[in-house]
Amino acid sequence: MIRASALSLIVLALALSGCASAVDPKPTPTQAVGPLSQADAIEMMNSCLEEAGWEISDRSTGEVIVPPEQMPVFEEDSQACTDAISLEMGWNEEPLTEEELSRLYELEVEAADCLRGMGYTLEVPTLQAFIDTYRTEPFIAHVAIGQLSQPEWERATQECPPAAWTFQR
Repeated sequence: MIRASALSLIVLALALSGCASAVDPKPTPTQAVGPLSQADAIEMMNSCLEEAGWEISDRSTGEVIVPPEQMPVFEEDSQACTDAISLEMGWNEEPLTEEELSRLYELEVEAADCLRGMGYTLEVPTLQAFIDTYRTEPFIAHVAIGQLSQPEWERATQECPPAAWTFQR
């Protein structure tokens, strides 16, 4: 069995998907009303995955135990949930340009420096690596430090706001 965490699948992919949605755009996009807490993001993902038929083994982390042979289906369902939630929150826009990715990179570097100042360890890719991998495996400083408890998440995001929360197109 493989343990998969909703948080690692959704975290700030929700905040800035940067990719067009593969979901049928029937829901009306809404304006994002501010950043989601870690708990809210996990609960949104939990609900979506449950609707897709997955059993959440730990609601606080969004952990799902996935048989290895079902991992491709789980990954598809997880991506569909991320896309649907992004659409619901009004976060699906045109892909970011290289100039926008450069600005986002600078914000991620600032967030990473701040998180290092709090004692977290993380490696930041080069600008070119960030741009090259953003649409498939985006570097997000708050994800790179690993899973945090709710109090740790709140402290980290309060002291070092995630880049996606301050980025403007």
